[in-house]
Amino acid sequence: MEGLIKKKIAAGDDHIQVMITVLNMSGETILAPEALRDTTQIGALRHNVANALGQPSISVTLVYDGNQLSTSDTLRSVGVAENATISCVLNAKLAETKLLFEKFLEAFGKLLNAQVPNAQGIADVAVVSESEMASKLQEMAILAGLETLPDEVSAWTQVLLSTGKAFVDFDDDFAFRTDNFIAAAGPGKCGPAPGGLLYINVFGDNDNVLFHIIDAGGQLASVYGEGVPGGVWFAETGFEIWNDDGTFSGYNYGSDSTLSIDVWRAVKARKVPSDEPFCVCTAPELVAPSVTAFFNAWIESGGAPGGRRGAPA
Repeated sequence: MEGLIKKKIAAGDDHIQVMITVLNMSGETILAPEALRDTTQIGALRHNVANALGQPSISVTLVYDGNQLSTSDTLRSVGVAENATISCVLNAKLAETKLLFEKFLEAFGKLLNAQVPNAQGIADVAVVSESEMASKLQEMAILAGLETLPDEVSAWTQVLLSTGKAFVDFDDDFAFRTDNFIAAAGPGKCGPAPGGLLYINVFGDNDNVLFHIIDAGGQLASVYGEGVPGGVWFAETGFEIWNDDGTFSGYNYGSDSTLSIDVWRAVKARKVPSDEPFCVCTAPELVAPSVTAFFNAWIESGGAPGGRRGAPA
């Protein structure tokens, strides 16, 4: 066993070195046998594995003895033994989504800087940790009235929540913040709403409010007769959609839930767009068939599909 396990005892330093090999699910070696301290965090090991794969860390899951490992744990705390083999699983959809979002942020920053030199349109905000992610996704699904989020929507939600970026475009009237996305949607706030909706933009512009909505449950597609679940929709209403106290003014729309599908179902049933309690400037319209298509279109056209400039999807 010599060379496979070593114990080092020094002042304030008591650890064991264990030999670790990381394989993919096909049994191919990703990280050759390497001696690591058993106090090494799983997150650090995952980072090394992701680098070896050339993929973002968020897309890599490590598994030992049939159990998924949390990045906050250590080799010791999960009972990794000497000469251990750890498996890695790559989520291709998460990897693709993360890389596309990074491409979007780069393009978005260049666009803003071209419009206004040294513009500050991207900011760092709080992230949702990996240990909290599963429960947060479930919480958001419940707030949207869904059992779970569809795969593509889930991937984008994980990337948006874990990247920790806020971005705002005052030309297109689009603003997103992680910390405004994790609770129910409302005045000036993104987030889930009953009917399978996820609002990624709620922007007040003088007398109007602009919305970008992920139709995760497919109910907007059903009501308006086009698209599929997971599409992104745009709508614009008058500011009267909010009461003076910031609550939703659609009291007669058959639902007490702010910005639920009942709001847009009632809008669809209107004969006159300016009917009370608020006018409708643009009834919900499909601007991208998926979240991935939405961000791709934004990169290619230089504007948010359906935004104030009406950049096409």
